[in-house]
Amino acid sequence: MHIYQFLLPWYLKNKRDLPWRNISNPYYIWVSEIVLQQTRVNQGLEYYNKFIARFPNIQSLAEASEDDVLKHWEGLGYYSRARNLKHAASDIMNRFDGKFPEEYEQILSLKGVGPYTAAAIASFAFGKKHAVVDGNVYRVLARVYGIEHTSDSSQGKKIGFQLANEIIHPNEPALHNQGMMELGALVCTPVNPLCEACPLSTVCFAYKHTQTDRFPLKGAKKSIQERFLAYAQIYTSDGFTFINRRGSEDIWAGLYEFPLVELASRPDSELQILEKLNEELNLPESIVITNIHGPFKHILTHRHLFGWFVSVKLSEDTAFMPNKKWERIPVDSLTEYAFPRLITRYLDSEKKD
Repeated sequence: MHIYQFLLPWYLKNKRDLPWRNISNPYYIWVSEIVLQQTRVNQGLEYYNKFIARFPNIQSLAEASEDDVLKHWEGLGYYSRARNLKHAASDIMNRFDGKFPEEYEQILSLKGVGPYTAAAIASFAFGKKHAVVDGNVYRVLARVYGIEHTSDSSQGKKIGFQLANEIIHPNEPALHNQGMMELGALVCTPVNPLCEACPLSTVCFAYKHTQTDRFPLKGAKKSIQERFLAYAQIYTSDGFTFINRRGSEDIWAGLYEFPLVELASRPDSELQILEKLNEELNLPESIVITNIHGPFKHILTHRHLFGWFVSVKLSEDTAFMPNKKWERIPVDSLTEYAFPRLITRYLDSEKKD
């Protein structure tokens, strides 16, 4: 008996009502899949709706400026996803005359689209028989079939991909894929899975052998890097401040920030932060430090970031430009620029004070 005979009735009865379901528009499905990478559904829903409202089709996304796209992605993190969406939209306009490609290999050729996303679009939008294998699906497969490889190993990925495509429903690939994803999200959870409510418990290796906590096998944990960032928000007497666009070689590529000094280790005192800012930015003597906020903590994959923000006021007769690459902008226009979440949290806290 095929597992989809258990899976599909369960899914049709228990599926969540999400805006990208029950539609076949490949653009909407594509955007939803990219938004949900590294993002929980309840968090991603708001961003998905906002993004679709601003960029309702491929052409509008292709014609938008990168700054506009990044601004509407602000807060979601992993900004390369937004840049890749913009790049791929232009590619679709140029290579496919603005029509979303239907074949798996063509979809896979778009920038930022991997096997999982290509399979999701191909099956959900076009009914193609391609299995999706994300973390939720792999967990279900690992427990049901007792896969003795980690999900991040080449062998584990190969086995998961082969299994998923072998068991997929031949006529209802979209429902099958959505069912597997939903089962992993709602029932076959990483911790304390709801095995008694699982439609596959009768055929599950891990449940039969009381090993649900063992599967999927876990790889070695990667070390966490800590980074310590000191920002100077410099106010001029006539209502301006300074920002800079980050380069492409580090985190937050293409986003904006205040003058920054990165510290080699966690600062022992606020005085140490001020001394480092003065040393690196060559701040004029006639400044007034109004306050220091922080640290604000922001967690990325394998990185923990700590940010301190120093508010600096310049006197009327002080002419200052920290770097020729910095932009001098009105303070009131800060909301027009896309900043990393670490900085928007600081700006939000300033509004409350």
